[in-house]
Amino acid sequence: MAENTLAKLFWSRTEKSADKPAQMFKQAGAWKTLTWREVGEIVREVALGLIALGRGKGDTVALLSTSRAEWVQADFAIFSAGGVTVPIYPSYPPDLIAYIVNDSGARTIFEDAGQLAKVLEARDRMPALEHIIVMAGYDAQQPPRAVMTWQTLRRLGRDNAGAHASTLAERVASTRADDLASIVYTSGTTGPPKGVMQTHGNHIAAQASGEKSTPVQEGWVHLLFLPLAHSFARLESFLGVNHGLTTAFAENMDKIRDNLVEVKPHFICSVPRVFEKVYAGVLAKAAAGSPLKQKIFHWAVSVGRDVSRHQQRGQPVPAGLELKRKIAHKLVFSKLHAGLGGRLQWAISGGAPLSSAEIFDPRTGIWVDTASMASGRSTHRATLLTNGSVLVTGGLGPDAGAHASAEIFR
Repeated sequence: MAENTLAKLFWSRTEKSADKPAQMFKQAGAWKTLTWREVGEIVREVALGLIALGRGKGDTVALLSTSRAEWVQADFAIFSAGGVTVPIYPSYPPDLIAYIVNDSGARTIFEDAGQLAKVLEARDRMPALEHIIVMAGYDAQQPPRAVMTWQTLRRLGRDNAGAHASTLAERVASTRADDLASIVYTSGTTGPPKGVMQTHGNHIAAQASGEKSTPVQEGWVHLLFLPLAHSFARLESFLGVNHGLTTAFAENMDKIRDNLVEVKPHFICSVPRVFEKVYAGVLAKAAAGSPLKQKIFHWAVSVGRDVSRHQQRGQPVPAGLELKRKIAHKLVFSKLHAGLGGRLQWAISGGAPLSSAEIFDPRTGIWVDTASMASGRSTHRATLLTNGSVLVTGGLGPDAGAHASAEIFR
């Protein structure tokens, strides 16, 4: 089965990596891990549940939630059932949610408990909406009209497996690369958000084109914390399926620092603001240290810059400078690397240009000036920055903005 659609990509992965870890999330204060086999069982039940609810091939299904494991599970269940996912930002107000649901023609919406009140408020303005699926945090004895829990939908899928298993298999097999996979609503220059139509082929091509610029190994862990309604985070989630990675879902934006240390990711994807805050935090912490610590820090930075200059010119690092780098790493850079989990290999910034600042690689003590990196070019361009370091600039997707750029550093 050619992996030319997202559903086929997913089911191929569950076969290849059945008992390997697929997803991690916090539950009752502890990290829980699901294997690809377990995620596949959930996706199958949800997909069968959607078919039992009457969702046909090509039907749109909305997804309104913060980023969580169930978001990705629902996404691939929709693809498997032959549907089209319509992501909605959890920050949107009721009237905008109603607009997107109506404009896309969605008759089913997945959401988390925190979004339920907004959907119920706008319920009368969404006449075609038939089912509201609450993915987590909701267990009402008598739920409002059309509301059902995630577990209820999964049970519906299990109960109807015999009747709909062949339908599910047929939809996965018959979906083509040029079939619509998603409608992403992005703010236009005027008026309400515009729906960008993305095919399965679009997403598969994005994965293929990114393989050289996102070097990963099966089993690597990445920490996902951006909103999955954004194409950048969605690209990251598909990366996990494509390469058999373990996707760890951050508890929330306030817990990212703790979660980095806990899950020890090999890479992260983020927007410039997060990296700029990390950069500012490093400088602020150094400034708050004793005069001796400040002196050591600035000495280490100067060593890192010197190493960077040699490597960018393709020159060998002199033995004396290499010794200084090792000392700087032990005294300064190793601590910063540990604060990012200790295994971080690279990071991607996208969705907007980075400001004119510096990016710091705590593993090597290399500092890279980003002034030339925020040009917003629409075509991808790769430049060797250091030995083993790559800078890539270019657009990341239809909702990344006119000046979107991605900077990858190792």
